[in-house]
Amino acid sequence: MIGRGAIANPWIFHQAAEWEATGRCEVPSLEERGNFMLMHFRCMLESYSSRTACTRFRAYASYYTKGVKGGKHLRMTLNTLLAPEAIERTIAEFFGVQKAQAPPIPVLEA
Repeated sequence: MIGRGAIANPWIFHQAAEWEATGRCEVPSLEERGNFMLMHFRCMLESYSSRTACTRFRAYASYYTKGVKGGKHLRMTLNTLLAPEAIERTIAEFFGVQKAQAPPIPVLEA
C-alpha cells in the first residue's frame, strides 16, 4: 500500500528511510509542498498541452493538499483555472513561495 500512499504523499519513501534510521520522520513544510507542486505542474506542462496539464493537475493538487489548512479553498480555486500562469501564481501565493524559487524541471539523462 505504500505505492498508493506515494500519490498523496510523494515524500513517503524519504520518510520511511528517515523513520528506519532515526525512529522519527519530518512532515514536509508548506514551502516544500508548494515547491513540489510547482515542479510537478511544470513537468506536466512539458508533457501535455496547457489545457490538458491544467485539468489533469487538479487531481494531483487534490492529493497534495489533503489535510492542509485552507486546502479545500485552494482546490476549489484551482478547479476553476485554465491558465498555467494563474495556477502557478495561486500555488505560490497559497504556500508562500516565490515562483522563481521553485525547483526547475528535472532533466533525465538517457
